[in-house]
Amino acid sequence: MQACKILYALSSRVVNCRNPNCHCGVLQLAPLIIGFLLTTSGGNVSADPLEDGGQGNAEAQFNLGIMYEQGRGVPQDLLRAHMWFNLAASQSSDENGKLAIKNREVVTKRLTRAQLFQAQEMARQCEANGFKNCD
Repeated sequence: MQACKILYALSSRVVNCRNPNCHCGVLQLAPLIIGFLLTTSGGNVSADPLEDGGQGNAEAQFNLGIMYEQGRGVPQDLLRAHMWFNLAASQSSDENGKLAIKNREVVTKRLTRAQLFQAQEMARQCEANGFKNCD
């Protein structure tokens, strides 16, 4: 039950579930939430993983990009997906960085020119704010 309460606390805002007894599919999100938390915090669970903006962790930022691109646990938002892929790509020069670039390019094709400019500005602001309050 303790794990259920933790998952509820962390995911209630993500899935808009207000049932502390672990209904509404919260447990189905458990692997995604736990994986996300571990990559964003280096093993330390954050109280609000979406607000902390991945703490500058490129892998966490990539995961946020996937979540927003596909609407997994959050409403689909291509602007935010592009922003997170852009941030992940700018912080990683290995294969993960290349994958972030590839995903960013896929999302870019689905944006208008104005949306692309907005997503790039969002990424600049997020980085300028130390990856805090990026959503």
